[in-house]
Amino acid sequence: MSQGIIDKYYKNVFLDSSINTIGGDGRFAKWSLPSSYFNCANNQYIKVLLNSFSMRRNWYNINFNNNTFFATDGTTFVPIVIAQGDYTTYADLATAIQTALVATYAGATCTFTAETRKFTLNMTGAATFPATYFFVGFLCKDDTTNPDPTVIPRAAFFNDSYEILGGFPTRDGTSLVNMFGATVGQVQHTSPFVGALNTINEIVIRSSLQGQNFQSYSYERDLKDDTGVTPTDIMARIPLEFAYYTPANAEFIHYDDFDDNFSVIVPQKQLNEVILVVTDGKGRLLPQTASGQAQLGLLSFRACLKFETISQVVPQQHYLSPKDITQKQFSYLS
Repeated sequence: MSQGIIDKYYKNVFLDSSINTIGGDGRFAKWSLPSSYFNCANNQYIKVLLNSFSMRRNWYNINFNNNTFFATDGTTFVPIVIAQGDYTTYADLATAIQTALVATYAGATCTFTAETRKFTLNMTGAATFPATYFFVGFLCKDDTTNPDPTVIPRAAFFNDSYEILGGFPTRDGTSLVNMFGATVGQVQHTSPFVGALNTINEIVIRSSLQGQNFQSYSYERDLKDDTGVTPTDIMARIPLEFAYYTPANAEFIHYDDFDDNFSVIVPQKQLNEVILVVTDGKGRLLPQTASGQAQLGLLSFRACLKFETISQVVPQQHYLSPKDITQKQFSYLS
C-alpha cells in the first residue's frame, strides 16, 4: 500500500453479464449495488480491483472491423469484403482475399509469401479493373471526411483491413493513401509491410467507476488523435496470446490478478451501480459472428470485482485523492 493508506475491509462481487445487459447486449452490462453495503466515511475511499475475468473467444479473427477495403480512382469506391471467419493460415486468408476480389474483378488472384509475410494482389488478369484504380483501407476517426457514406459504412471507414493486408492506412477521407504504395491498375499490388491474421490483440474492460486512469488517444475512436493522454473509463486490458481460435488455442480467455494490476479509487462515497463493457483496443464492441449473438448472451463475460474500503491515516503527502473525470461519449455508446 502507498504511504499513509491502510486497508479497512473488502468484499468480492461475482458478476455474470449474460442477463444483466444494457439493451440486451452481453458485452455491455449493469448491476445495481445495495448502497448500504457499498459506502464509506468521509475520510475513506472505495477502491475497486479486477480480481478475475473470463469469457469465451466467440468472435472471428477476420470480422467486420477488419475485413473491408476499397478499390478506387479517388472518386468511385468499390468495396472488397473478405468473408468473416477464423483463418488459421495465411494461405487460407489469401484464398479468402482472392475470393473477395474475384466477386467484382474476375481474373484477380491473391498469394502470400511466407518469407516476407506479405500479400500480393495480382490484378494483371483482371480485365475489368480500371487502369486508374488502386486500393485504400480507411482508418478515419472523423466521419465528416467520408468521401461516400452511401458506399462506405461507418465500420468500413474505421477499419483494420490495412493491418491485415500490411498496407498504408488512410486516416483522412479527404486525403487518400494508396494502401500498397504507388501501384495502380492491372499490375501486382504487394504489401509494403507484413500482413496479419488478426487485429484484436487485447480485450479492454471499461467501467462506469470513475478513477484516475488515463489513456492515449488511439484507444478511442471518438477522440481526436493527440500526442498526450486523457482521462479514461478503461479499468483493465487483457492481452490475447493467440492470433486465432482453435480448440487447442485457448477457447476461454482467462485472467487472474495477483498483483493489484488493475484498480480504480472512486471519488464517490456511495455506489449504487457498476457498469462493465468489453471492447477491442480502439473502443469498438467485440465483433459478433452473426446478428443477435450478443443479445443471446453468447458474447457475455464473467468477472470478480474486489471492493476495498481504505482510509488515509496520516497527512496527505504521497497520495492524491481522486477527482471526478469528465464523462466522454465513448465509441461503444454510439
